Amino acid sequence: MFSSIGNVIGPIAGGILFDINLNYPFYFSTVFLVIGIGITLAWKDPALVAAKES
Repeated sequence: MFSSIGNVIGPIAGGILFDINLNYPFYFSTVFLVIGIGITLAWKDPALVAAKES
């Protein structure tokens, strides 16, 4: 379901950002990529700590 929503909203948001400035879609995707990496690392760290304590 979320993939379908992303397939609808993504091109709309990208088109709007592209109309404002050619580079904005790339900046926007970079921000989301960094947020995703941060969430992944934050989610992974508690599991590593729990594994080391065992």
